[in-house]
Amino acid sequence: FDGVNWPPEDREALLARIAEARFVAGNEEQARADADATLQLYREQRETIQDFWRGAALRPLAEAYVTMGADAEALKVYRIAAEEGTSNPNARTRCIDLVANCLSMALRDVQPDANLEARLRKTREGLGDPW
Repeated sequence: FDGVNWPPEDREALLARIAEARFVAGNEEQARADADATLQLYREQRETIQDFWRGAALRPLAEAYVTMGADAEALKVYRIAAEEGTSNPNARTRCIDLVANCLSMALRDVQPDANLEARLRKTREGLGDPW
């Protein structure tokens, strides 16, 4: 992993998957520390990530937090991903990101809180036809 110069969005997504794998393997404390460090890394490198890749960088981290049973952190990351998905002016890109967020939550059995649900609905309403 360290031998490759990954783009930030790929590095963060892979770090989240590694944290999730560590948790499943029983190294729960290190996994949680890795997940938290990955969120901090995202915050530090956010501006270097194209807006249409930000959700792809964040969703694996939200999924890792779900696996860890850290529901509040998972929802926080899903909220960030949902907000980031609205920044691109291209409706197709926003639609793809919205669907990816919803699918991720559905596959992980995550119920959005009121704020996240409102953000998702607002994004959907802003898409217009044919979306």
